[in-house]
Amino acid sequence: MRHLFLSALFLLLQAVWLQGQAVSTEFGKNRIQYHDDFDQWNMYETENFVTYWYGKGREIAHTVVQLAELDNSGIQNILEHKMNDKIELIVYLDLTDMKQSNLGTEEQFLGKGGITKVVENKVFVYFNGNHNDLRKSLRQGIAAVYINSMLHGDNLQEIVQNAILLSLPDWFQEGLISYVGEEWSPELDSRLKDYFTNPKKKKKDFNRLTKDDARLAGHAMWHFLAKTYGEASISNILYLTRIQRSLENGLLYVLGIDSKELAIQWQAYYEKKFFSQEIQGGDFSNDLSITSQKRPVDIGRMRLSPDGSQLAYSLIDHGRVRVYLYDMKTGDKKVLYRYGIRNYEVESDLMYPAIAWRPDGAELTFLFERKDVIYLKRFDFENDAV
Repeated sequence: MRHLFLSALFLLLQAVWLQGQAVSTEFGKNRIQYHDDFDQWNMYETENFVTYWYGKGREIAHTVVQLAELDNSGIQNILEHKMNDKIELIVYLDLTDMKQSNLGTEEQFLGKGGITKVVENKVFVYFNGNHNDLRKSLRQGIAAVYINSMLHGDNLQEIVQNAILLSLPDWFQEGLISYVGEEWSPELDSRLKDYFTNPKKKKKDFNRLTKDDARLAGHAMWHFLAKTYGEASISNILYLTRIQRSLENGLLYVLGIDSKELAIQWQAYYEKKFFSQEIQGGDFSNDLSITSQKRPVDIGRMRLSPDGSQLAYSLIDHGRVRVYLYDMKTGDKKVLYRYGIRNYEVESDLMYPAIAWRPDGAELTFLFERKDVIYLKRFDFENDAV
């Protein structure tokens, strides 16, 4: 009898151990880690947030806590929505550390224009050295949690029901998250102006832009709605879209127009804005476009040589990086250096390579990162053949 009891106890303990292992390890999703900083995590808890940080991230966590509480009420006012549960913020020292972490690997990193990664009520943010970018990422993440709660509900039953009955275009949620993160910026203005004034594209409208860049189109749409119909129209459209389970019905109830008429008004608004502006300065004579690329790539940092004769820049193809040297007179370009591998599931790190010229233009230097180690590369144009 005792032997049977011990055998049953052993099997029970083995089952508990196996269950614990399954919870802590996600099959096929383990990531290589280059340091042991993740062994020790710490937590700050405030009125609306629970913030987790590790290793040397104390000072960044302090900043994140303050920025999150500072902007939370403003985001609530835009969306007119509150949550009962606290939002969890997971803070990383940089993008490389974020890629090393196993937290949240059940969801892929969003690679659509840098929208902050969000899993349920957890917001994953990293610091790239720019506090303005950190604040924008935080606002986007907090907004994404609120918008998900508004449109899809907080419990499993609401999420399943709304996922079946509520189908929204990509521009709707992506654009709104981007808008709440940053109302408008010179960069967005320039990108949208390029779209409308590009002579190569004869037909330009909202639907075509959504196919090329849903986030930019959506951001411009919410910006247009706030400027034309007032910021209160944003929360009203969100609320009625969920209640009516239809974007068309939400627009009709709030604005009195359908999506087709809204797209026409959107186009007229921005055409009037951009075509009424005088284009100052001459056109750039050389073609720096990357139209030969079969897939979309990110343009990294660009640095013009002191005498203006050469341009150094990088192209980042989902983690695969090429550093180019472009001759401003002849239009010739050559690849100086390649590194990295493509990974379509994670966000590209646009911080690197960091490029700099020597004041006399005889040397080009750039920093890049590999396996969480920073490397320095120099090109001496006087003594070395390039």
